[in-house]
Amino acid sequence: MNDGINVFILAAGLGERLRPVTDHIPKPLMPVLGRPALQYVLDNVSLLPFNKIGINLHHKKEAVEQWVSQCALKEKIILFPERSILGTGGALKNAEGFLREGTFLVHNSDILSHIDLGRLLEHHYSSKNIVTLAVHDYPKFNNLVIDENGSLKEIKKRETPQLPDGKRSAFTGIALYEPDFLKRLPAGVSSVVDAWLNAVSAGYRIGTMDVTGCHWSDIGTPSAYASAVFDMLRNEGEVIFIHPSISNCHDIDLEGHVVIEDGCIIDKGVSLKNCILLPHSCIETGVG
Repeated sequence: MNDGINVFILAAGLGERLRPVTDHIPKPLMPVLGRPALQYVLDNVSLLPFNKIGINLHHKKEAVEQWVSQCALKEKIILFPERSILGTGGALKNAEGFLREGTFLVHNSDILSHIDLGRLLEHHYSSKNIVTLAVHDYPKFNNLVIDENGSLKEIKKRETPQLPDGKRSAFTGIALYEPDFLKRLPAGVSSVVDAWLNAVSAGYRIGTMDVTGCHWSDIGTPSAYASAVFDMLRNEGEVIFIHPSISNCHDIDLEGHVVIEDGCIIDKGVSLKNCILLPHSCIETGVG
């Protein structure tokens, strides 16, 4: 029987593709039907037998620290602030003392999914991989070349035509690692993708588990964020979400899919159609 694992959530990024929204709200705290994206990730990873959860921080770190200080899992969370962005590899190296205790899971903070992490963990343990990537067929992002045994061979540009060199898949932003992988990472800024390829070149097995068909969405761009929110709304069988804090929606017209988050102020007579109002938005008559 394996002991619990540690979890690491990548949450330091600037969220540049979501600007100007992320000038005000860090990406991990982007609201999805009244709850921050980070809460959905924590809910998912906490289904695993875990010991502690590490989270790296940089952009608007005070806001994330404040939120973590009030969340239900706060006693299980260790924060790893970064004075400057270290990249996906550098973030793991920076937390090496925490992660080298045993098998660990890494999960991007901008990914919402129903991937069965318990099954991923079982697959990883049985495979003896140094890394196991959760992958899926997602043509927009398919750049991983996977051989017939499910091992990572190489990474190619997404625009490269399909060739008989292996199956193409996309990384979901979720992976399991053995602590020996940390030795493949240099100190300072680095990309974990480069370390994958270096490990493969050195003869290590970077394995995969195909989770195609599982619900998966990211919130990295405005369109991806909107799609993720509306998908979540539809999955709940709803077309409208109004945060419980909102009490002035009786005299407004709502059409299509509408999400109104915490603290919004909306004038009487406003019409809203297929939109998301982020926290503390102010909509005056004639706007909508």
